[in-house]
Parts: sequence; structure tokens; C-alpha cells
Amino acid sequence: MLPNLQSLNFQYIDCFLAPQFTRILIPHASLAVLALLSSLALRCPQLTDVTLFPRGELHLRSLAVSAVSACVRSLHSIERLYADTLDLPALEHLSRLPNLRHLRLGGLPSSFHTDDNEVLLPSLQTLCFCSDSESPVRFLEWGHKNPLEVQRLFSAATISSDPRRSAAFSVLSI
Repeated sequence: MLPNLQSLNFQYIDCFLAPQFTRILIPHASLAVLALLSSLALRCPQLTDVTLFPRGELHLRSLAVSAVSACVRSLHSIERLYADTLDLPALEHLSRLPNLRHLRLGGLPSSFHTDDNEVLLPSLQTLCFCSDSESPVRFLEWGHKNPLEVQRLFSAATISSDPRRSAAFSVLSI
């Protein structure tokens, strides 16, 4: 059934998952969808473009962060990821992936750190933080120790008069 289907946006997605999928968008969380995430990478091993709950899921936030993070840790060919919030192990996994080029997150966990000797996010071209203005600053503070070559860093949050934020974003405009 539907042998050439590569992308699907549908609430009963688990009935249609197939190994040839390269792109998936799951816009809303439910307990059934959260349970499905644990097997997503096994059922769709060719996924390169994944969007999971892009608007955040406040009513299931702790469960969603855990389920999405576990799912992300099982993705190895991902090139583009759009998710709300991930835990530290999921971010560490992403930071080592050779093909990850585009990353859009709600924010970073407060304990975001890595080993100073590692080359991280080797192919990242675009990074967008959607919900808070502290994440880009923390990312840049972390990134000064690593040879990051991010082409674009965006924040959907409003930049305030905080001098650290102003300095961080003035560096980005160079």
C-alpha cells in the first residue's frame, strides 16, 4: 500500500509508517504518539527530516521531552530536526552526527555542556531557537571552545537590552 510514499502528516501515522520514509512531521502529542516514538527509527530507518511537536506540548511536556529525546537518540542519519525541547543526552547525540545540517529547538537544557576536546556539530548550517533568548547566548558561550561553522543562528525570542545578548547577536551579524 502506497509504496512510493515518503512523507506523511496524519494523526493515525502509526498505521502507515514504512521503511522508505525520509521525512516525517508529527504536529501534536498524545499518549499514543509518544509511545510510537520509541520505535520510529526502527520502523523508518531512512529518516533524514524530522519534525516533532513544533509548537511544544505543554500539557504533556515532561513526557514529551523524554519520548522525543529517546527517539532522537535513535536517529543516526538525520539531516534536519525540528523539536521543542530535548534532554542533554539527546543533544550530545546530535552534536556528534556527521550529517545534521539544520536544527530548530525551543531551547537548550540548563546544563548544556560538552567535552572541550570534541569537534561538535560538524555539518551544522542553521540553528534556530524558538522560545527563549538565553539559549543562543549559552550556545555561543559553549561554541567559542569548538570550531563551529554555523552559517545562521536565529532566535525567535525578543532581544532585550542585556549586554550579553546584544554582544552575541552583534557577532552573528558579521
